[in-house]
Amino acid sequence: MAYKYMAPPGLPAKWADRDGLQFRAYSVFAGSSNQPDPSELTSARLTVIAGISSEINNFTVPTTRTYVWRGYFKADRDADTWQFRTTSKDGSFLWLGDDAEPAVASLNRSDAIVENGGTHSATTVASSNISLKGGYWYTITLISANDTGTGSVKLEFSYDGGSTWFVNGDGYYFRDSRYPDGIGADTYTPSVSAASHWVVGPASGTGDVGYAANADRTSWTFYDRVPNDGAAIDAAYGMQSGVGVYIISNASSDRELSLSSTDITDGNEWTHINLGGTGQFCTGVAWANDSTGSTSGVWFASRNNGKVHRSTDGGSTWSEISLSGLSGHNTQPIVSIVGNGTGQWIFGQDNRLYRSTNDGLSFSVSTPLGSDVEDVIGVGYTNNTWVVAFTKTGASNLYVKTADVSNFANWSNEIDSGIAKPVTVGALRARANIAAYKGRVAIVSGDKQGIAVFDVNGTEISNLFLPSITMPDARDITTDGTTWMLVTEGGDIFESTDSASTWTKTVDNVQGNGDNMNCVVASVVLGI
Repeated sequence: MAYKYMAPPGLPAKWADRDGLQFRAYSVFAGSSNQPDPSELTSARLTVIAGISSEINNFTVPTTRTYVWRGYFKADRDADTWQFRTTSKDGSFLWLGDDAEPAVASLNRSDAIVENGGTHSATTVASSNISLKGGYWYTITLISANDTGTGSVKLEFSYDGGSTWFVNGDGYYFRDSRYPDGIGADTYTPSVSAASHWVVGPASGTGDVGYAANADRTSWTFYDRVPNDGAAIDAAYGMQSGVGVYIISNASSDRELSLSSTDITDGNEWTHINLGGTGQFCTGVAWANDSTGSTSGVWFASRNNGKVHRSTDGGSTWSEISLSGLSGHNTQPIVSIVGNGTGQWIFGQDNRLYRSTNDGLSFSVSTPLGSDVEDVIGVGYTNNTWVVAFTKTGASNLYVKTADVSNFANWSNEIDSGIAKPVTVGALRARANIAAYKGRVAIVSGDKQGIAVFDVNGTEISNLFLPSITMPDARDITTDGTTWMLVTEGGDIFESTDSASTWTKTVDNVQGNGDNMNCVVASVVLGI
């Protein structure tokens, strides 16, 4: 159906408030003929991979996957000669208007305006001429699937009967950010299993690591991950050839990173990685899916000398990504880095934000947050939203801004988080630690008390509150989507099971020696 949006008192059932089409991935190459078959795309097959596309141009579709884009196409002129076409390996279908609106599993391939189904090499199929009115939004759904090898899809449109084709959807592609599918036809979200284990890294130089099974998060076992010394700094969980592993960064001059085996409970010393340099510790570690759906994704480590290192083989080997040519870049620490699971990464240094759109192969730099920003000390991602925590010149608290992933230049108004900024910038603990899931965000400042909790949706920040909690200074926070866990000085552990709203101390002095717990991580790859 076509919609002429006015300014009603409250939003209607159909709305388009964000740029770009929403995409989600399903873990199936659907159907036995004329694939993909929409009826195979059920909630049980929905993966955690999701994102926004303002342009679908040779978008990679991994093996045995089906991607679905949904939202609205806004025609910019009256014409009877609008056309659309897809180029895909393997099959793809495109629906427009009323026929694009049913739940994805109920879409009828015979109603598609572009039928490019089956298993085949890159093939282009165009629609016939379609009459559209300028200023109206038309529901649009694209499905593209790939069987084996590397698949791809490209979506183009033309207003002049196919004489001129466009691939950039800026000003044409929109979505309704209230719904996870972009239009409200499929409101289910991917099911996320609770973590099997939780892992903490002590601050002392003993080089220990601690773990607890999710079934009993009050019973912790510690063993040596690093011989002799190496305080834990940061920790992350991610993939190595499709199997989960942990990486902890160490205060060590020749073992900056330690990589676990696939069994956190085996008690064996971890594998250590020397990134080179002396005293150049890794202040941030992160993993995310890449744009191709590879089994190892992308790992990143950021360092206290302004360098970043990248791994695409599950953390076994690393290479430095050159930043030297970027304006203003220096040797100040990069304390936090995050990916969105579809190829984009961001981190901050001083008042600058760095962004990659090619799985971290290269970065660009900008200063979109404002002239009074002092240091970007925390970054996160959830609900198609970048979350950036920063300090301001002369201010004692931590501040936050957000942006929709489709528009990196447009940032929200800042909010005062209500919690103090971390210890002196430049220290290893001078980080705002962010846990996030399905738009809920919880932030703690290194070596400061208090938790800031709020909800995000693009440039909208709402429901900010500070839970009532009596706690030592915080060190780190994480979530598996069900349980939220906070570790502190003195080794105390606090938990929330109601989306970070209320907190209870569950463990006192977890290692029994009063050691601070610098980092905590759960064995899950969360939906974003």
